[in-house]
Amino acid sequence: MTIILGILKVIGVLLLIVLIVTIVLLLLVLFVPIRYKAAAEVDDPEGHDEFPIEVLKGRSDVKAEVSWLFGAFKVLLQYPGEKLLVIKLFGRAFSPGKKEKEPEKPAKEEEKKEEPEESGEGIFDRIERILDMIDSYWRVLTGTCGRRLVRKLSGKLVTIGVSMMPTMWKLKGTLGLNDPCLNGRVALTGAMLMPYLEDHVQMNPQWEKYRFDLDAELSGKLVMIIPVKEVLPLFFDKDVKKIIKKLKRVRAKFS
Repeated sequence: MTIILGILKVIGVLLLIVLIVTIVLLLLVLFVPIRYKAAAEVDDPEGHDEFPIEVLKGRSDVKAEVSWLFGAFKVLLQYPGEKLLVIKLFGRAFSPGKKEKEPEKPAKEEEKKEEPEESGEGIFDRIERILDMIDSYWRVLTGTCGRRLVRKLSGKLVTIGVSMMPTMWKLKGTLGLNDPCLNGRVALTGAMLMPYLEDHVQMNPQWEKYRFDLDAELSGKLVMIIPVKEVLPLFFDKDVKKIIKKLKRVRAKFS
């Protein structure tokens, strides 16, 4: 009896440890923010009479980083560079390499089987069937339940989007579009949005040439508890269940 109690005690301790580790990991995933930052630079000090697509490719420098758990996990992106993507886990770097393509084996010639040509009436029947199916799906999604669900989803997407917005972003440099009229419209739009842009954007116009001498950077974070809190109720939402049932009926009808 003592041995059985000892075994049960060990099993209980192990289960408790597993439960504690699971809860800790869940809390880390939900509440430790995923941080991101990015920087981009285009070096174009002279300007050009024609759109400088090759110059933009050759003089652009883009860097991005996503990190989690105080830098224990990182994803680095850099262009140009020897390694476009680098993943770091507790300081160890991994770079996904390209797999070498296996030489293609010569395909055996297959005998061509003559397929009966579809008649014009059959084509029209198929098109009519597809249109009826689209109409049925559209009726489901624009019905009373569908409209309610769209309103719920739009509100949740806005909440998630706002939580992901960068907390810091800056754009500075010189912008030329080789068109004074177009440059003027851009400047006018910037002036209208000045209350929102004055702490973030410092832009000088170049009126007579194409010029993209720009420097941009941004950073922000995402806490996973926010999207989880917004998405989780949808699994128990009555409208979601009704819409899924109706969509399944439509699919069964046309399958």
